[in-house]
Amino acid sequence: MAFFAKANDLSSNVSIKKLASQTTATASSIVTYRANFVYNKLERGLEGIKRLKILIYEKKNGKSDISTSTVIENAKEVFHTLYEKFGEIDKNSTSIREGFERLIKQTFQEYTEADNEVRSLEKQRVHLEKELENSKDLEEQRSIRSQIEILKTRIKVWSDFRDIISQLPTKSEKMEKNVVHFLKIIHLSVPIYYQAYMALTEIEEIRDFLSDIKALAHLDILSDEIENSWSDISNIVKSIESISRISQSSFSSLKLKDVKIHYAGFFENVIEFFQGIWNFFFHPKIYTWEDVAKIAKEMNENLKSVIEEF
Repeated sequence: MAFFAKANDLSSNVSIKKLASQTTATASSIVTYRANFVYNKLERGLEGIKRLKILIYEKKNGKSDISTSTVIENAKEVFHTLYEKFGEIDKNSTSIREGFERLIKQTFQEYTEADNEVRSLEKQRVHLEKELENSKDLEEQRSIRSQIEILKTRIKVWSDFRDIISQLPTKSEKMEKNVVHFLKIIHLSVPIYYQAYMALTEIEEIRDFLSDIKALAHLDILSDEIENSWSDISNIVKSIESISRISQSSFSSLKLKDVKIHYAGFFENVIEFFQGIWNFFFHPKIYTWEDVAKIAKEMNENLKSVIEEF
């Protein structure tokens, strides 16, 4: 039965379960990479802005006898914090970009691995079909036909999986581009916040020089772009679940771990995703770049409100 040996020579040790888990982990890393670091810096800035906003509201509406100089002192502290925290993000921007590049390279490798498996299975199918043509033994023919049918199912599962993860490199590159643009805005914001802090240190009137800060309104657009990028990647991982169902019904050896993502509105609803593997890979409180986009938008809206009230 030489055809068994020849077919086995073409077989691979690649596990779709392992590769799917690995790909999901890579996708998870992409949407969370250094997001906690950036989020925490922005959160510090937002906290100060909210406190200042309350002070301005209370003074404007006669709910507090706080002096103008006290308000300005708080404003100085806010802009100094923004300058410091944005500066810390800026100093780490290169390592963040390099980390994204490594992860994107990994997505290409994972796609190549899946594609190679499809090619390997196709070779086995072609080989067995040739064996079938040359076989004169009926029992042998039945065995070969069974192998071919099984291979067709495996090829379908692997092909679907490959096609799904083929989108991951492109979507990840898109997200990286948006994050890099976001980091550029952070970089350009640092000197603005420094000048705002210095101006508040030197003068009482702040309306004129704060006009430049309003130019940062395009952070709203960046937030939407990051949202879309995150959605693209989460939907790719969500699609892996369908491959899990197909493989589970076909071969128990191809069963994937359950991967579930429930994607809701970006700014409106709570997002639950990567259930079943999230706690395995990460600590419970892990921020994503979607969270970064959300807090950046909130910070920007509050800052504009504060500036308008001065």
